[in-house]
Amino acid sequence: MLAKKNVNSILVLLSVLLTFVLLEIFLQVTDFSYPSLYRLSEVVGIEHLPGAKGWYRKEGEQYIKINRDGMRGSVFARTKPPNTLRIAVLGDSMTEGSQVAVKNLFSSILENDLNKCNLFGEKKVEVINFGVSDYGTAQELIVLREKVWPYDPDFVLLAIFTQNDISNNSAALEKQKMRPFFTYQGDELLLDNSFRYLKEFKIKTSWAWRGLLFISQYSRTIQLLNKTRLRLMENEKSFISLNAQMNQLRIGVYFKPKNKEWNEAWKITENLIIKMRDETKQRGAKFMIATLSNDIQAHPDLQVQQDFIKENGLNDLFYPESRLEEFATKNKISNVILAPKLAEHAQRNGVFLHGFENYGMGFGHWNENGHRLAGHLIAEKFCAEVHWMK
Repeated sequence: MLAKKNVNSILVLLSVLLTFVLLEIFLQVTDFSYPSLYRLSEVVGIEHLPGAKGWYRKEGEQYIKINRDGMRGSVFARTKPPNTLRIAVLGDSMTEGSQVAVKNLFSSILENDLNKCNLFGEKKVEVINFGVSDYGTAQELIVLREKVWPYDPDFVLLAIFTQNDISNNSAALEKQKMRPFFTYQGDELLLDNSFRYLKEFKIKTSWAWRGLLFISQYSRTIQLLNKTRLRLMENEKSFISLNAQMNQLRIGVYFKPKNKEWNEAWKITENLIIKMRDETKQRGAKFMIATLSNDIQAHPDLQVQQDFIKENGLNDLFYPESRLEEFATKNKISNVILAPKLAEHAQRNGVFLHGFENYGMGFGHWNENGHRLAGHLIAEKFCAEVHWMK
């Protein structure tokens, strides 16, 4: 009897293993891919997973590779080569640009343009993209301190995505709590790393979870199970609720602050930018901000914009850009405000700068058109401020 049970157990185990192998082969042949490109970090909350790779298909279709230093694209030597000028770009998913090839990112376009225009004489320009999805200004300041300075950049470009960067910086407004925040204690802005003690964070930084994350880089079956797990967690009720909350945050940035939370979010954001400016200056480098565009701002159909404005009771789609431009000018920060220029181009030429066929044209992240135009405009700003560069 015992022997029969053992045989049955072995047969069940073999069946499970065979099913796993057949499923793995099928998923490999059909090129199914749902990679984990990120890992949790006690320093910045989340960061790229070095060596991760796979197809990103939510918006467009792009094969993503994260290099050993945790960035998309080429590996740069920590020691800056002779006769080289470096620009470090900080930003979130718009800067990371998982939707397009590395060569088509605005940071790559910027690098190409500056090398062609001979702005810096015989020096070769290297633009290093430190963008990571879901980052706010708080995380970008920490990245500047922890990861950027070892590369000895000559310029730091902060790419601001107003659709969520300001709310990302507020512990009161931001819904994703597994991230560092800067909060006020009196008049002092202090770093709050309490996210490290959240139960979810502890689970997802355990050895068991990290082991599973490592295996998932090679197993499409584990990737499928992870995708299924996430879909099951997003039940209809919570999905609708989350979308409603995110929509309120998206709308709130277009208004002059009406409550304590938004006032503080803007105050924190602006003071974090001042810290970046000052720390960059102390390092002997130059600092610039570029405000990117939100999808509705750069939509080519004026009627879509007008419907959005009317539905949400807005007066101005460019309040955050106007505020940041005024703030930057007052604080002597070089700046390039892209959204109005991108909007004018999109409407004049009838082209989509945001969106993909499998997601929705006009909505979501920049496509190749958006990245290309943004890269050219930022390069023009550099070239127009030669006196500032020297």
